[in-house]
Amino acid sequence: MDKKSLSGESPLQSFTFVAGGLITICLILTQAFISLPVLDPAAFVALLTFAVALPILTGCIFISQLEEQNKKKKLSSREQVALNRRFKMGIKAPTDERMVILFLVGECLAFGGIIAALWHASWIIGVVLLISAFVAGSIYFNYFMGRMIRMNQLGTSDTDVQVSETTSTDQQD
Repeated sequence: MDKKSLSGESPLQSFTFVAGGLITICLILTQAFISLPVLDPAAFVALLTFAVALPILTGCIFISQLEEQNKKKKLSSREQVALNRRFKMGIKAPTDERMVILFLVGECLAFGGIIAALWHASWIIGVVLLISAFVAGSIYFNYFMGRMIRMNQLGTSDTDVQVSETTSTDQQD
């Protein structure tokens, strides 16, 4: 059985989709701000955060694509033994916590740049977006932490929980 989320996508595909959308927004707004004759502080902050977020998000997509290719590739017996040794020593794949942290840093920088860009247009719009982003981020963080706690209690990975949820709903039908 293929370990995919309930939406039919793997977590790596979700990273790629979100990072691609944020890269597109950052590039469009960067193009608009580069053509300004004089940058006010909000426009400068927007350009600065986009300049940092773009390479990070691009790296996330690159790593996600490499991981997807590696999943499709059949391993030789020697590679399988090396992978098992790494797993026993506690060495994880690049899609572990480091990848999630890298993605979240890029995502936060991109959103910070979007907030600064809208602040440039009107400080009221910037404040409204900042408040709504904080509320949405808090809800997302609480959901994510609750899911991590449930997975740690069960002793399973995220994909194992999702696969077991889909198989239990399939059996009920």
